[in-house]
Amino acid sequence: MEPFKDSIEYQEALRESQLGFLKSYGNKASSNVEEDPWDVTFYCPCPTCCGKNSPHVGGHGLTASGKPPVEGMTVAADWKLLPKGSRIDIEGLGERQVMDTGSGVKGRHVDVFMKNHEEAKKMGRLKRKVKRLQ
Repeated sequence: MEPFKDSIEYQEALRESQLGFLKSYGNKASSNVEEDPWDVTFYCPCPTCCGKNSPHVGGHGLTASGKPPVEGMTVAADWKLLPKGSRIDIEGLGERQVMDTGSGVKGRHVDVFMKNHEEAKKMGRLKRKVKRLQ
């Protein structure tokens, strides 16, 4: 271990940063994210859901990770809680991968990609447990 990391100042700064994170995110800093339910919403590639990024209005149509979204796999999440590439299990919906984020996806909220706006709209807003797998 480096001498700096053994210092009292480093240990205190580390503890303060960890406490700040825990206060910000409700003491939920674990690899198996939650027991409490998350908000689960649904989006599609239309302009209503994706705005200027929608391929229907000349946007690139890619996720924030630079890959095309895939129904049954892609979700958007707050990368502070579920980093890009995280594999998660959404209660009742199965495994998905965090490949996107967005201005409306903050905190304990995942947005599940679907190909069709009507189907996404029909799913509505759910409360589900989310478990981080990787």
